[in-house]
Amino acid sequence: MLQAKDSLDLRLLNPMTLAFVGDGVYEMLAREEVVRRHISLSADRLHRCTVELVRASAQAAGFLAIEPLLTETERAVFKRGRNANGVTHPKNSSAAEYRAATGLEALFGWLYLSGENERLRALFQKILDDRQAGLSPGNQMLDGAKDEVSGQSDNRAATISQN
Repeated sequence: MLQAKDSLDLRLLNPMTLAFVGDGVYEMLAREEVVRRHISLSADRLHRCTVELVRASAQAAGFLAIEPLLTETERAVFKRGRNANGVTHPKNSSAAEYRAATGLEALFGWLYLSGENERLRALFQKILDDRQAGLSPGNQMLDGAKDEVSGQSDNRAATISQN
């Protein structure tokens, strides 16, 4: 596992490089959560649930959930990613959502490369908590997925502790 504390000056990394790393980190955290909540779903259903967490609109909402918790340095990393040149957006999200998602991914990449795994998981948990509480859009797929074996709703993760 790459650890930047030992080999990289993160201030010199292009924010799009941080976002590239953060995209993978964020998706891995999302996949872990989806599998934890919906252990018996097919791979296709797991993928669709994960997409609900990692799409630009969900990440933009996630940023709003954690914004008050960010340090000045973390906020600066987010802004570097959000304001990076060359950011385009897919047809299913607005430019503002996509830029916010890129900023969030840059932040997650920076935290990961800084070795701040506890902070990374705490911020991701806050995003999940807000989704679970209905404070973020897009809860329907993740929280209401049906178990394909039993046909029952899987709501085992209904209670997630607050930070």
